[in-house]
Amino acid sequence: MLYLSTRNTTDCYTAYRALNEAQASDGGLYVPFRLQKFSDSELLAFRSHTPCEAIAQILNLFFGAQLTGWDVECVVGRSPIKPENINQRLLFAEFWRNPDGSLNYLIYNLYRRMTAKDYSASKTTGWAYIAIEIALLFGMYAAVETIPTQGLDVAVETGDFADITAIEYAKQMGLPINMMVCATNENSAIWDLFTKGDYNTAAPTEQPKYLECFLFARLGKDAVLRYLEASSKKRIYRVDEQQLQNLSDNVFCSVVSANRVDSIISGMYRANGYVIDPSTAVAYGGLQDYRANSGLHRDTLILAKHRPALEKE
Repeated sequence: MLYLSTRNTTDCYTAYRALNEAQASDGGLYVPFRLQKFSDSELLAFRSHTPCEAIAQILNLFFGAQLTGWDVECVVGRSPIKPENINQRLLFAEFWRNPDGSLNYLIYNLYRRMTAKDYSASKTTGWAYIAIEIALLFGMYAAVETIPTQGLDVAVETGDFADITAIEYAKQMGLPINMMVCATNENSAIWDLFTKGDYNTAAPTEQPKYLECFLFARLGKDAVLRYLEASSKKRIYRVDEQQLQNLSDNVFCSVVSANRVDSIISGMYRANGYVIDPSTAVAYGGLQDYRANSGLHRDTLILAKHRPALEKE
């Protein structure tokens, strides 16, 4: 597979560079030159794979890594992900079933297997991080017992846009994803972008690492360049009405305050006997807001990226 930069759609780069470099030579993030869209029959074939086989297939597609399901098992375990069904049409995608208790354990160790870079010295960034998240989503797709014919909504707590960028590309590749619920913990900047079309680049917080990649996926290179110009001048980045519609299509953004998190965690345990961590609680709070706002209660996959604290004790 060949790659472009989010800042330059003329030059092409190899999969080796996209895997081993955080950024292209112009400072942009790598994105696929042409993204494969799986047919219905090809997606159905994933359902016959083990999760580790599905993960290997997607990583081989992106990087020519020549992995097998056994290779994936050796570095992240036979059951690195688990779908947990509870009521209220909720399915929790547990990405924390590993010694570290976090999604990053899976990402860093899969990256180390493909690059032979030292785990402690390498912090996976750039397209490699997004691609591995996409592969894990396909692994979860293989692990889920039943997929509704109408597809799934997906809810996630996010701040750096990595998760929703991975979800966006997985959807473009054919995964049956409907609404993306993007929940944040008292970070109104992301809410401003999706609801008003404004993003304050002068805010004191660090700029989201993967916003550039998400803008490219939804709006293209020119929108990225305007965002970079606004960032360089510490100005508010704005999109027009049509761009806002394209940017927010099938995306619901919610700000879940910190004082809601404890009540969400305790409420989930009382109602379902299921323990969630604060990050997952923010994602579920966003889903509650979406359901209250839309009146829809469709089957939803919530990405659980961290082991609940009580599970460690």
